[in-house]
Amino acid sequence: MEKILILIFILFMILSCSKSQSFFSVANKETNAQNILKYFGEQDFNKAVRSLYTETQVNGKQTRLSIDFNKKDSHSHSSIEKANRILENLDALEESTYNTLLTDFENSGTTLTFLELYSETLTKEDFKFLGVDHLLTKDAKLIALLNTLHLRNIGVYPDSPKGTLVFDYTLSKDGLAVIDYMLVFKYNEHEELLNITFES
Repeated sequence: MEKILILIFILFMILSCSKSQSFFSVANKETNAQNILKYFGEQDFNKAVRSLYTETQVNGKQTRLSIDFNKKDSHSHSSIEKANRILENLDALEESTYNTLLTDFENSGTTLTFLELYSETLTKEDFKFLGVDHLLTKDAKLIALLNTLHLRNIGVYPDSPKGTLVFDYTLSKDGLAVIDYMLVFKYNEHEELLNITFES
């Protein structure tokens, strides 16, 4: 009888250890999944991560992508989740933003103002570099410059109340900009456009 009780106890301990290992294995997998960011790979959020940067392609467009976390919330699960949600949807968001850019130009919005203002600062060499004839009429020149507005940066700010997602476009060719200013599209955490502006 004593031997039987010992065997039962041993079997119980083996089963308990097996369940514990299985639990921790699943927990580790879930933790690893939470630490993986699209475009950036696996990150160690046990460390004080403030900013992440990478060069990547979005819709075939070469761009610089960054994530900036608020210092005190850099380990927040909700912040990481929010960043991942945006990154997973980045192709669609960029496509929508570029369509908004074109519509804004057609409606004589900020995009047109941006091109009108900075076309006046371009030299003949700048126009030549961009592949635009500087002798074109003003309207034709602006349309030609519209086609040289390329995606320069994408910024993700999971904890910022001023704008969670930012797309920057500028006059450039082959990754080289001819001006220091960018046309900026800012979105809130619900991926709704807040405003269009330009910044240096």
